[in-house]
Amino acid sequence: MRMAGKTDGMGDIVVTLNPEYLSAGQLRTPFEDLDKTQPEKACRMAVGAIFDVPALGRSFFNKEPIELTIDNVKAIPPAGNPGVGRIYRNLPLYDVKDPQGPVVAYLTALTFVMGTYLTEEELEAMRRGRASLS
Repeated sequence: MRMAGKTDGMGDIVVTLNPEYLSAGQLRTPFEDLDKTQPEKACRMAVGAIFDVPALGRSFFNKEPIELTIDNVKAIPPAGNPGVGRIYRNLPLYDVKDPQGPVVAYLTALTFVMGTYLTEEELEAMRRGRASLS
């Protein structure tokens, strides 16, 4: 997973999965659709992430999972669907360089659109800094 966004005050933020934490997910049928012949599907993922903020020259991570949810899934995998990152009020973030240190930031909201898959060439170009996502 690689998501890119922008925020006022901090500029670009790149979010990737944290390899130190297990990220798990599931597709499910919402309760209100259980009795339908063609029920809707919803996707829920609990993730550990790394937030790279180039303007600050810092990277942050969460110790509590972020719940990424996508309702009304039209395809599996659910590429191209919008979703919401659910957190309770705020989520403490820690400095990647000092993982046992104090809380250094808080995540207060997160929305996303899951894009399509990248080719290996596109991914390599991004890793080399010659391409970016928006």
